[in-house]
This record gives sequence, C-alpha cells and structure tokens, in this order.
Amino acid sequence: MHGNEWHSTQYALAFFENLRDNTYPDKELRNILLDNFYLVLIPVVNPYGLVISRGNEYARYNNPARHNANDVNINRDFHTASQPETQAVIKQLLLDKPFAYLDLHLFQPVYAQSLGNNLIIGNGQAETNEVRNDFINRLEESVKQVITPWNEPSINGLSRYFVANQSNDYTPYTLSYISEIVRPAYINDDLIEPLNKSQIFDCGIATIHYFLITSIEYFNKHN
Repeated sequence: MHGNEWHSTQYALAFFENLRDNTYPDKELRNILLDNFYLVLIPVVNPYGLVISRGNEYARYNNPARHNANDVNINRDFHTASQPETQAVIKQLLLDKPFAYLDLHLFQPVYAQSLGNNLIIGNGQAETNEVRNDFINRLEESVKQVITPWNEPSINGLSRYFVANQSNDYTPYTLSYISEIVRPAYINDDLIEPLNKSQIFDCGIATIHYFLITSIEYFNKHN
C-alpha cells in the first residue's frame, strides 16, 4: 500500500515463488497449502508509490511514496473507497471472502525507537486476540525479536478493519492482521537502518510462514 515499504513486495513474491517452484523448505506446509487452500497474493496495491520510489533515495526511504497519484493514503481509504486501487482490492476481497488476511507494511525507525521493538503484529478484532498472540509467540521465537501487539484498530479507513468486519464461509471471525517491520529511513540526512535488507527479508518470510500456520490451525478448529 505504501511505495516506500517496497521490501514487503519482494519477500511476499519470494515466498509465493518458493511455493510454486517447490523450493520452500517446509515441504509439509507447502503440500497442505497447495492441496487444501486457495491462496491470493496482491503484490502491489500502490503502483504509483512503488514507481516513484525507484531511483529516488528520498522517496524510497521517506513519505512521498506513501500516497497514490491522487495524493491519497490508500490505507485510510477503506471506509469511503474513493480510490481505484482501494476499489480493486475490495472487489477481490468480496469475491474471495478469505477467512484470513495479512496486510504487509514497514515502519519508520523513529517509531521503533519509541516502541523499543522492531516488529509489530496487529489484528482486527478482540475476539481473535488469542490467535494473534499465538502468531506473535511463534514468530518471536523464530526471528529472535520482541514483537509489539496492536489491538483492533479505531480508524475505519484501515484495510484490516474492513476485512475484520467481513464474514466468510469457514470461521466465526475473519482473521485480519497487519504486520510491520522497521525499515531504513533518512533522519537528518543520516541513513538509519535498525535491520538490514537481509534481516527484513527473513522477518518477512517468517511472518508469512507463521501467519499461515496459525490461520490453518484456526480453520481446522472450526471445520
């Protein structure tokens, strides 16, 4: 959704390519996913933001690329759905009716300093906190990073709020998450990089991995 958070596109595509090419190391999970579930990846929600971040060091690491060509932050538009990008995502969500959804983001190191942590997992409704906490616990153990939990959002325009309020055919609540990994940014002309690109990539892959595992367990509990 935000062009300056392009790392998420890279690790999400890599994850799905590994599933496709049978190079994902967890063969059991791959087989379960491909034999029993329908997976949907939207690799880029804000093409304009991604394009203007390319070759532009300031936009790549700071705020201009967060908005689309109409200067709208798409992740505040899921209430009014005024933008074509938002409308396209909503159309896909209503078509597929997922029981689990993960919105991939990165965030500024200044905020990470205030949190004291480099990763965040937030969910869309209090009723799924137990599943979210299991997701966080497994991810923390894997990446050796403390993760800040975010509770259900208070802003209607967020995509995870929209998805959390949609029903599906399989589970009592639709799991709806946001993941946030700290990213590089220029602060006073200095590049601050709490996690390097390789660490961001590894955390991203692990995030998708444990999102899928805990979502499958939630599905199995109710089916």
